[in-house]
Amino acid sequence: PLLLGEKMLLAGPIKEYRDSFELPKMPAHTEFEYFATHVTFGHEYLTDEDIADYMAGDGTIGADSGLVVINGQPVNDVSDAKEIISTSKSLDVAFHFLQAKTSVSYSRDLVLGFFDSVKGFVENRQSIVAHAFWSVLREIFDEVYKHSAKFRNGAPELRVYFAFQGNPPSHEPLYQDTVSDFENSMNNLAMFRSTHVNILGASQLLRLYSATVNKVEVTINFPRQTPLPRISGIDQAYIGAISGIELIKMLETDAGSLRKSAFFDNVRDFSSGTRLMKRCFPHWKATRKVFSPS
Repeated sequence: PLLLGEKMLLAGPIKEYRDSFELPKMPAHTEFEYFATHVTFGHEYLTDEDIADYMAGDGTIGADSGLVVINGQPVNDVSDAKEIISTSKSLDVAFHFLQAKTSVSYSRDLVLGFFDSVKGFVENRQSIVAHAFWSVLREIFDEVYKHSAKFRNGAPELRVYFAFQGNPPSHEPLYQDTVSDFENSMNNLAMFRSTHVNILGASQLLRLYSATVNKVEVTINFPRQTPLPRISGIDQAYIGAISGIELIKMLETDAGSLRKSAFFDNVRDFSSGTRLMKRCFPHWKATRKVFSPS
Protein backbone atom coordinates (compact mmCIF):
# COMPACT_ATOMS: atom_id res chain seq x y z
CA PRO A 1 0.00 0.00 0.00
CA LEU A 2 1.04 3.62 -0.59
CA LEU A 3 2.40 5.22 2.58
CA LEU A 4 2.14 8.96 3.13
CA GLY A 5 3.12 11.41 5.85
CA GLU A 6 4.02 10.10 9.28
CA LYS A 7 3.63 6.43 8.33
CA MET A 8 6.21 6.88 5.59
CA LEU A 9 8.56 8.35 8.20
CA LEU A 10 8.55 5.11 10.21
CA ALA A 11 8.18 2.50 7.45
CA GLY A 12 11.93 2.19 6.85
CA PRO A 13 12.97 2.03 10.53
CA ILE A 14 10.27 -0.54 11.33
CA LYS A 15 11.40 -2.76 8.45
CA GLU A 16 15.04 -2.32 9.43
CA TYR A 17 14.22 -3.27 13.02
CA ARG A 18 12.20 -6.31 11.89
CA ASP A 19 14.98 -7.56 9.62
CA SER A 20 17.74 -6.86 12.14
CA PHE A 21 16.02 -8.89 14.86
CA GLU A 22 14.69 -11.51 12.43
CA LEU A 23 11.15 -11.17 13.72
CA PRO A 24 8.61 -13.68 12.42
CA LYS A 25 5.85 -12.47 10.13
CA MET A 26 3.23 -10.63 12.17
CA PRO A 27 0.37 -8.16 11.65
CA ALA A 28 1.32 -4.51 11.17
CA HIS A 29 -0.12 -3.45 14.52
CA THR A 30 1.88 -6.12 16.37
CA GLU A 31 5.03 -5.17 14.50
CA PHE A 32 4.54 -1.56 15.58
CA GLU A 33 4.04 -2.65 19.20
CA TYR A 34 7.38 -4.49 19.10
CA PHE A 35 9.09 -1.52 17.46
CA ALA A 36 7.71 0.96 20.01
CA THR A 37 8.72 -1.31 22.88
CA HIS A 38 12.23 -1.64 21.46
CA VAL A 39 12.88 2.08 21.10
CA THR A 40 11.42 3.06 24.49
CA PHE A 41 12.77 0.54 27.01
CA GLY A 42 13.57 -2.64 25.08
CA HIS A 43 16.90 -1.49 23.66
CA GLU A 44 18.06 -0.40 27.09
CA TYR A 45 16.98 -3.39 29.16
CA LEU A 46 16.17 -6.34 26.88
CA THR A 47 19.40 -6.73 24.89
CA ASP A 48 19.86 -10.31 26.08
CA GLU A 49 16.16 -11.10 26.52
CA ASP A 50 13.42 -12.31 24.20
CA ILE A 51 11.28 -9.21 23.79
CA ALA A 52 8.25 -11.42 23.14
CA ASP A 53 8.30 -12.37 26.82
CA TYR A 54 7.43 -8.77 27.69
CA MET A 55 4.62 -8.29 25.15
CA ALA A 56 1.04 -8.46 26.35
CA GLY A 57 -0.40 -10.15 23.27
CA ASP A 58 -3.66 -9.55 21.45
CA GLY A 59 -6.72 -9.35 23.65
CA THR A 60 -4.97 -7.81 26.64
CA ILE A 61 -6.85 -4.86 28.07
CA GLY A 62 -5.03 -1.57 28.34
CA ALA A 63 -1.38 -2.22 27.41
CA ASP A 64 0.81 -3.82 24.76
CA SER A 65 4.00 -4.37 26.77
CA GLY A 66 5.28 -4.05 30.29
CA LEU A 67 8.50 -4.40 32.21
CA VAL A 68 9.69 -4.34 35.81
CA VAL A 69 13.34 -3.39 36.35
CA ILE A 70 14.85 -4.36 39.71
CA ASN A 71 18.38 -3.13 40.38
CA GLY A 72 18.94 -2.73 36.65
CA GLN A 73 17.71 -6.21 35.75
CA PRO A 74 14.57 -6.86 33.67
CA VAL A 75 12.10 -9.15 35.42
CA ASN A 76 8.96 -10.86 34.11
CA ASP A 77 8.76 -13.79 36.50
CA VAL A 78 7.91 -13.61 40.19
CA SER A 79 10.47 -16.27 41.14
CA ASP A 80 13.23 -14.21 39.50
CA ALA A 81 11.97 -11.14 41.35
CA LYS A 82 12.09 -12.99 44.67
CA GLU A 83 15.65 -14.14 43.99
CA ILE A 84 16.90 -10.66 43.17
CA ILE A 85 15.10 -9.12 46.13
CA SER A 86 16.29 -11.74 48.62
CA THR A 87 19.93 -11.40 47.57
CA SER A 88 19.96 -7.59 47.44
CA LYS A 89 20.63 -5.28 50.37
CA SER A 90 18.77 -2.46 48.67
CA LEU A 91 16.28 -2.06 45.83
CA ASP A 92 15.98 0.41 42.99
CA VAL A 93 12.81 -0.38 41.00
CA ALA A 94 11.07 1.00 37.93
CA PHE A 95 7.79 -0.05 36.27
CA HIS A 96 7.38 0.50 32.51
CA PHE A 97 4.08 0.25 30.61
CA LEU A 98 3.47 0.92 26.92
CA GLN A 99 0.55 1.08 24.55
CA ALA A 100 1.08 1.50 20.80
CA LYS A 101 -1.47 2.38 18.12
CA THR A 102 -0.82 2.53 14.38
CA SER A 103 -3.24 5.45 13.99
CA VAL A 104 -1.87 8.76 12.72
CA SER A 105 -4.51 10.65 14.70
CA TYR A 106 -4.05 11.45 18.37
CA SER A 107 -6.94 10.09 20.45
CA ARG A 108 -7.43 11.53 23.91
CA ASP A 109 -9.94 8.78 24.66
CA LEU A 110 -7.39 6.06 23.92
CA VAL A 111 -4.79 7.79 26.07
CA LEU A 112 -7.27 8.15 28.95
CA GLY A 113 -8.19 4.48 28.59
CA PHE A 114 -4.54 3.49 28.78
CA PHE A 115 -3.97 5.68 31.84
CA ASP A 116 -7.03 4.15 33.50
CA SER A 117 -5.68 0.64 32.87
CA VAL A 118 -2.35 1.51 34.50
CA LYS A 119 -4.22 3.08 37.41
CA GLY A 120 -6.40 -0.02 37.65
CA PHE A 121 -3.27 -2.16 37.82
CA VAL A 122 -1.85 -0.08 40.65
CA GLU A 123 -5.19 -0.20 42.50
CA ASN A 124 -5.35 -3.98 41.98
CA ARG A 125 -8.64 -3.66 40.09
CA GLN A 126 -9.80 -7.17 39.23
CA SER A 127 -11.07 -6.22 35.77
CA ILE A 128 -7.43 -5.46 34.92
CA VAL A 129 -5.23 -7.81 36.96
CA ALA A 130 -7.35 -10.89 36.16
CA HIS A 131 -5.66 -11.05 32.73
CA ALA A 132 -2.54 -13.24 32.64
CA PHE A 133 -0.22 -10.45 31.49
CA TRP A 134 -1.25 -8.03 34.22
CA SER A 135 -1.50 -10.82 36.81
CA VAL A 136 2.19 -11.74 36.60
CA LEU A 137 3.23 -8.09 36.77
CA ARG A 138 0.95 -7.63 39.77
CA GLU A 139 2.62 -10.53 41.60
CA ILE A 140 5.99 -8.89 41.02
CA PHE A 141 4.54 -5.52 42.07
CA ASP A 142 3.30 -6.98 45.36
CA GLU A 143 6.62 -8.75 45.99
CA VAL A 144 8.50 -5.49 45.47
CA TYR A 145 6.34 -3.52 47.90
CA LYS A 146 6.58 -6.27 50.52
CA HIS A 147 10.22 -5.26 50.81
CA SER A 148 9.78 -1.48 50.74
CA ALA A 149 12.26 -1.16 53.61
CA LYS A 150 14.96 -1.94 51.05
CA PHE A 151 14.07 0.91 48.68
CA ARG A 152 17.37 2.65 48.00
CA ASN A 153 16.32 5.82 46.21
CA GLY A 154 12.82 6.06 47.56
CA ALA A 155 9.73 4.36 46.15
CA PRO A 156 9.77 2.83 42.64
CA GLU A 157 9.60 4.93 39.50
CA LEU A 158 6.64 4.70 37.10
CA ARG A 159 7.22 5.24 33.37
CA VAL A 160 4.31 5.22 30.93
CA TYR A 161 4.53 5.42 27.12
CA PHE A 162 1.78 5.95 24.55
CA ALA A 163 3.04 5.58 20.98
CA PHE A 164 1.23 6.32 17.72
CA GLN A 165 2.19 7.30 14.19
CA GLY A 166 1.01 10.89 14.14
CA ASN A 167 2.05 14.10 15.90
CA PRO A 168 1.20 14.80 19.57
CA PRO A 169 -0.87 18.00 19.95
CA SER A 170 1.56 19.27 22.58
CA HIS A 171 0.42 22.88 22.13
CA GLU A 172 -3.15 22.15 23.25
CA PRO A 173 -3.94 22.85 26.94
CA LEU A 174 -6.26 19.83 27.10
CA TYR A 175 -3.38 17.57 26.03
CA GLN A 176 -1.13 18.93 28.76
CA ASP A 177 -3.91 18.60 31.34
CA THR A 178 -4.46 14.94 30.41
CA VAL A 179 -0.82 14.12 31.05
CA SER A 180 -0.34 16.22 34.18
CA ASP A 181 -3.62 14.99 35.75
CA PHE A 182 -2.48 11.37 35.43
CA GLU A 183 1.04 12.08 36.71
CA ASN A 184 -0.39 13.94 39.70
CA SER A 185 -2.92 11.22 40.47
CA MET A 186 -0.18 8.58 40.52
CA ASN A 187 2.22 10.69 42.57
CA ASN A 188 -0.55 11.51 45.06
CA LEU A 189 -0.78 7.81 45.89
CA ALA A 190 2.66 8.14 47.50
CA MET A 191 3.64 4.79 45.97
CA PHE A 192 6.07 6.17 43.37
CA ARG A 193 8.96 8.56 43.73
CA SER A 194 8.08 9.94 40.30
CA THR A 195 5.76 9.33 37.37
CA HIS A 196 6.83 10.06 33.80
CA VAL A 197 4.45 10.06 30.83
CA ASN A 198 5.78 10.02 27.28
CA ILE A 199 3.36 10.59 24.39
CA LEU A 200 5.39 9.59 21.35
CA GLY A 201 4.51 10.38 17.77
CA ALA A 202 6.32 9.47 14.56
CA SER A 203 9.09 12.07 14.92
CA GLN A 204 9.82 11.14 18.53
CA LEU A 205 9.90 7.41 17.71
CA LEU A 206 12.24 8.05 14.79
CA ARG A 207 14.61 9.99 17.05
CA LEU A 208 14.57 7.19 19.65
CA TYR A 209 15.23 4.57 16.99
CA SER A 210 18.13 6.57 15.58
CA ALA A 211 19.65 6.64 19.06
CA THR A 212 19.62 2.83 19.16
CA VAL A 213 21.55 2.41 15.91
CA ASN A 214 23.89 5.40 15.88
CA LYS A 215 27.09 5.84 17.87
CA VAL A 216 26.79 7.51 21.25
CA GLU A 217 28.91 10.63 21.62
CA VAL A 218 29.62 12.14 25.03
CA THR A 219 31.86 15.11 25.82
CA ILE A 220 33.94 14.69 28.98
CA ASN A 221 36.88 16.39 30.69
CA PHE A 222 39.88 14.06 30.33
CA PRO A 223 42.94 16.11 31.45
CA ARG A 224 45.03 13.29 32.93
CA GLN A 225 45.85 11.12 29.94
CA THR A 226 48.74 9.80 27.89
CA PRO A 227 48.51 8.81 24.19
CA LEU A 228 49.16 5.16 23.47
CA PRO A 229 51.33 3.91 20.58
CA ARG A 230 49.56 3.44 17.28
CA ILE A 231 47.17 0.46 17.23
CA SER A 232 46.05 -1.17 13.98
CA GLY A 233 42.48 -0.18 13.15
CA ILE A 234 42.26 2.47 15.89
CA ASP A 235 42.83 6.14 15.11
CA GLN A 236 43.50 7.34 18.65
CA ALA A 237 43.90 5.63 22.03
CA TYR A 238 44.72 7.00 25.46
CA ILE A 239 45.30 5.75 28.97
CA GLY A 240 44.42 7.97 31.88
CA ALA A 241 42.08 8.72 34.74
CA ILE A 242 38.81 10.63 34.95
CA SER A 243 36.66 11.67 37.87
CA GLY A 244 33.56 9.75 38.91
CA ILE A 245 31.37 12.61 37.69
CA GLU A 246 32.86 12.38 34.20
CA LEU A 247 32.47 8.59 34.22
CA ILE A 248 28.77 8.97 35.05
CA LYS A 249 28.39 11.20 31.99
CA MET A 250 29.53 8.27 29.84
CA LEU A 251 27.35 5.67 31.56
CA GLU A 252 24.11 7.62 32.01
CA THR A 253 21.43 8.04 29.34
CA ASP A 254 19.50 11.25 28.74
CA ALA A 255 16.70 9.72 30.80
CA GLY A 256 19.01 9.22 33.77
CA SER A 257 19.26 5.44 33.57
CA LEU A 258 22.27 3.19 32.97
CA ARG A 259 23.61 3.10 29.41
CA LYS A 260 24.00 -0.67 29.33
CA SER A 261 25.49 -0.64 25.82
CA ALA A 262 28.68 0.75 27.35
CA PHE A 263 29.06 -2.51 29.22
CA PHE A 264 28.10 -4.73 26.31
CA ASP A 265 30.53 -2.93 24.01
CA ASN A 266 33.48 -2.77 26.42
CA VAL A 267 33.14 -5.01 29.47
CA ARG A 268 30.51 -7.63 30.03
CA ASP A 269 27.77 -6.36 32.31
CA PHE A 270 27.45 -9.14 34.88
CA SER A 271 23.71 -9.71 35.11
CA SER A 272 23.50 -13.28 36.25
CA GLY A 273 19.82 -13.77 35.44
CA THR A 274 19.99 -13.06 31.71
CA ARG A 275 19.70 -15.80 29.09
CA LEU A 276 23.17 -14.97 27.81
CA MET A 277 24.78 -15.39 31.21
CA LYS A 278 22.90 -18.64 31.84
CA ARG A 279 24.30 -19.99 28.55
CA CYS A 280 27.81 -18.94 29.57
CA PHE A 281 27.80 -20.53 33.04
CA PRO A 282 28.35 -24.16 31.90
CA HIS A 283 31.41 -23.13 29.87
CA TRP A 284 32.86 -21.10 32.72
CA LYS A 285 32.33 -23.96 35.15
CA ALA A 286 33.92 -26.47 32.77
CA THR A 287 37.01 -24.34 32.20
CA ARG A 288 37.20 -23.41 35.91
CA LYS A 289 38.03 -19.82 35.04
CA VAL A 290 36.97 -16.85 37.07
CA PHE A 291 35.34 -14.00 35.19
CA SER A 292 35.00 -10.49 36.51
CA PRO A 293 32.99 -7.55 35.17
CA SER A 294 35.86 -5.21 35.97
